[in-house]
Amino acid sequence: FGLIHKQVFDTLAKMGLEEIKAVGEEFDPNFHNAVLHIDDDAYGSQEIVEVLQSGYKINEKVINTEPHACIIYQPSFPQYF
Repeated sequence: FGLIHKQVFDTLAKMGLEEIKAVGEEFDPNFHNAVLHIDDDAYGSQEIVEVLQSGYKINEKVINTEPHACIIYQPSFPQYF
């Protein structure tokens, strides 16, 4: 099954299919769907930390109906209480 999977993706890549890069990138609501926000100073503001479901585009056009799900770093709001 793995070999067939690779052959299909290689063929689609030749036709212009590519995975939308996300990890380490800044969150973009046009391509990403944040499903979880974490509060960790090890990451930059709005930085994508993990991808739960990959998204794809072909010739610069997003082809999946849902943007791919990701986890981003969102600084917490200051506590005033």
